[in-house]
Amino acid sequence: MGVSVNNHVTGSITGQNVTGGLFSTTNSSVIYNNSFEGSVTGINNGYPNSYETGGLIGYSSTSYVENSTFFWEINSEGNVGGIAGHHTGLESYINNNNHFAALHKGKLLKKLIGDNVPYQMRNWLLEVIIVN
Repeated sequence: MGVSVNNHVTGSITGQNVTGGLFSTTNSSVIYNNSFEGSVTGINNGYPNSYETGGLIGYSSTSYVENSTFFWEINSEGNVGGIAGHHTGLESYINNNNHFAALHKGKLLKKLIGDNVPYQMRNWLLEVIIVN
């Protein structure tokens, strides 16, 4: 993909298999100071438990994510993360002040990354927002 700096988007996104608020897939990318506020819905297209949904990125490989945010709601039955549904790669980093506040199935989402693939993560912040 390349470099994404200072993109701020609001809205509702629905996708199949790999879905993110800003990017479905990133590979060898730099994501800096980006945000998405709204709803992200990932729909399974016939591959049980093999789809990823993230507040910003559906599937991230060998990418660097810093100072980026997601707020609101994620709907999916697959791997769900506040920043990325899947994040992997030897030179992948989730770094410095990435934060999210998200609901998943009506409950507070507490996972930055949707799966357990090894990755590097530093200084992330979970913000809890109560909506009345």
